[in-house]
Amino acid sequence: MRISAGKYKGLKLHTPNPQKDRKTLRPTSGRIRESMFDILTHGPLGNLVTDSSVLDLFAGTGALGMEALSRGAKAATFIERNKYNLSLLERNLFKAQAIDNSTVLHADATRLPPNKGYSHDLVFLDPPYRQNLLETAILSALKGEWLANECILVIESGAPVPSSSHWSEQFARRYGSTYITLGVIELH
Repeated sequence: MRISAGKYKGLKLHTPNPQKDRKTLRPTSGRIRESMFDILTHGPLGNLVTDSSVLDLFAGTGALGMEALSRGAKAATFIERNKYNLSLLERNLFKAQAIDNSTVLHADATRLPPNKGYSHDLVFLDPPYRQNLLETAILSALKGEWLANECILVIESGAPVPSSSHWSEQFARRYGSTYITLGVIELH
């Protein structure tokens, strides 16, 4: 897996051994990541990446947050619960020399601690499919004050995602068995 564009373009990321680690991680394919970022930089809502503060929940190897940093995000916070995935993520950030504008937190995205830093305006949510963790993670981020007003949610899922009273859908597209949904949270 490689970063597809920007200042880290071509950087090969450390990924899990597919024979040994297939249950801990399901990385977003390069094709889907490229399509996702085309929408985020040239889509109907304008360029949502440049100068954004990114929150990468269920970060895994950090590919989504790192792609955003590569394409001009000013900072990224990565949340990952699995220690092995966390070690891959940290190795990837060091390899890209992106640690200075990154924060890595070993935590469960569905039970976030209170945010002690800045709020985030671009949020990647790629929870394990079929575990119904999406809404719990959004509520946790809201409760912990991790989200800026009118932040953009970028949701990767294995099925269409219904919007809720917490966010409204702005865009959705299917890529084979993967769905990408963009939503907006408006804080009241």
